[in-house]
Amino acid sequence: RRCGHDDHQGYIAKMPPFPYESPEIVVRKAPSCPVYLLLDHLQDPHNFGTILRSAAAFGVDAVFVPNQGQVKVTSAVARSSAGAVNQVAIAEVESLADWAEQLRRKGVRIVATAPDASRPIFDCTWTGPSAVVLGSETRGVSPEVLSVCNEQVVIPQSGELNSLNVAACASICLYEISRQRWLNSPRRPASSSAAPRGPGGCPPP
Repeated sequence: RRCGHDDHQGYIAKMPPFPYESPEIVVRKAPSCPVYLLLDHLQDPHNFGTILRSAAAFGVDAVFVPNQGQVKVTSAVARSSAGAVNQVAIAEVESLADWAEQLRRKGVRIVATAPDASRPIFDCTWTGPSAVVLGSETRGVSPEVLSVCNEQVVIPQSGELNSLNVAACASICLYEISRQRWLNSPRRPASSSAAPRGPGGCPPP
């Protein structure tokens, strides 16, 4: 009863609040060609956890979330992430729009996903320092955050349903980033067909 789940396997542990990273320190420690995720007020813990799992799988350098109006890293988020909460840097910021502007000034290209955007995601170049902005389940990316983005992209769809779950959207975006960086990596063998393991560094100009 205290655990709140019937699949506790006989164990329960009391944990302290999740230790979020400092956004400034995260950026300072990031590689020269980072990939970031900015999550704009997500509400569903399962979506948050699944996105973190994808972020860990594709080598995202940090995930930034607002410190108000965003689901916190809870036990449900940790379970949905399959342990990725301990593998990906997660930082809270006061204002996501202000933080996006700071990242842009540091040379990071800020790209938001929007259903009404005209540019498809695979037509966007992801080989430089990049940040993907994903909106909440109800309102998408806020106008305040959109106003500081370099551009907006859409995931083309051919079915009758014209929307994707935000966690699925994150996985598609991160795979496309990883794919482009793998194809442009000087370390990739010419005849290799192996799947990329993460974004890696920027290719030389």
